[in-house]
Amino acid sequence: FKKAKGDIFCYINSDDILHPNTLAIVAEIFMKNKNYDLIYGDMNIIDHSGQYLYTHCYRNIFRNEFNCYTQALVGQPSAFWKSKVFKKLNNFDNSFKLASDYDFFAKLIIDENIKYKYIPICFSSFRVHNDTLSSKYKGINLLEVSKIRSRYQSSFIIKVISKTITFFYRFFSIFRYGSSRLLYLTNF
Repeated sequence: FKKAKGDIFCYINSDDILHPNTLAIVAEIFMKNKNYDLIYGDMNIIDHSGQYLYTHCYRNIFRNEFNCYTQALVGQPSAFWKSKVFKKLNNFDNSFKLASDYDFFAKLIIDENIKYKYIPICFSSFRVHNDTLSSKYKGINLLEVSKIRSRYQSSFIIKVISKTITFFYRFFSIFRYGSSRLLYLTNF
């Protein structure tokens, strides 16, 4: 990001894919909604050969529920943010080897001055296979996420409400992307 010069930032892993027209759609959303600092959407999950597995549907989230989950509530390859907030929040915390993006999104969501919006569009495909860093070093990733979550504690009531909302959102998202969502629902 030190070499990036644009107003809007994003990044994808070397084997992930931005969908056609994603950058044009994102640019239009930011131009029409100048107050947004972060937008994020859904992402397809694909296997090592690019075969579609399912769509991970996200939703609007509340500021104080971000740390209720070990899975991110913002999909990294389907997230786009203004460069000024990236600099304001001191970039990524490089002390985290695998979860620096999780920490960055937590800081974005928790900050009362940051305006964010979920857009129900599938912006990207995220590839899962045994050779990804998060698969190879799952234990390290979970430890880093746990450390980040402990920084931003939520009350028990917030956690229960958040889990309930997420369950119903996942249930109703079946109708948006079809039966492939049933695979994801079982992973709740």
